Amino acid sequence: MFRAALVAAAALLLPAGPAQAAPPALRAGDAQATEGGRAVFVVKLSRRADRVVRVRFRTVGESAAAGDDFVARSGRLLFRPGQRVKRIVVSLSQDALDEPDETFVLRLSRPVNVRIRDRVGRGTILDDDPTPAPAPPAPAAPVPPQPGDLVLNEIHADPHLTQGDANGDGVVSSDGDEFVELVNVTGKALALGGVTISDALAVRYTFPDGEVLVPGCAVVIFGGLVLNNGGDTVSIALGETVLTSVTYGPEGGQDQALTRAPDLTGDFVQHLTANPDKRFSPGRRADGSGFC
Repeated sequence: MFRAALVAAAALLLPAGPAQAAPPALRAGDAQATEGGRAVFVVKLSRRADRVVRVRFRTVGESAAAGDDFVARSGRLLFRPGQRVKRIVVSLSQDALDEPDETFVLRLSRPVNVRIRDRVGRGTILDDDPTPAPAPPAPAAPVPPQPGDLVLNEIHADPHLTQGDANGDGVVSSDGDEFVELVNVTGKALALGGVTISDALAVRYTFPDGEVLVPGCAVVIFGGLVLNNGGDTVSIALGETVLTSVTYGPEGGQDQALTRAPDLTGDFVQHLTANPDKRFSPGRRADGSGFC
């Protein structure tokens, strides 16, 4: 009995065996890459494994969709003793859409011989498509002209008998080759519908609805104007509002047009004075260059 008591007392004095170490902790890191690239997730143990560690993983879409934006992956990671880091590579799709950056996640589950400290890694797909250029602003709607918006720049009242083919139809006509030239001197499109051209006696022409004169350009009306070679008044009006008016005398009956020199701003002179080579220049400046 005494011997048994000594053995029991000795057992109480023996040191306890070493405590079992807690398993390592595992965390999934985040990853990012541009479209068409590869997102690399780093899965890392808190310390090197002394036993085989296993864990399951799978990718889950958020704003990014599996199949459209990235190639879905799932499987098992195995850490052999002494290993600490594993990498999971996810291929990303390329597209041509300008869009916000998109995300998906890598989830860890079913750990063996390991604790999961951070089971979710977030993957970010960085958009690399250029932002489209903004659409050009819609053109402003044409507006009715106001006084000063139109310049009466050239008047052809007396076509030359053989060199007076102003409209280019191959035939000289005292009526058909008469013309009036108007120029839009504003920065806006002008709606000419309802605008009239008159001589001293009557309205000779009315612009149809839908007629638009763009900024800086000219419009020419041939024929039917009945302009008096010895002198007349040409008026451009919209309703009761006179937009511009020009009176000429016998200088208009000299087998050539009257034109402003310089164009748009000068006084009227006979066309051969402004350009000795041309008797008229409908729709163009006196030197033959265009308005727009």
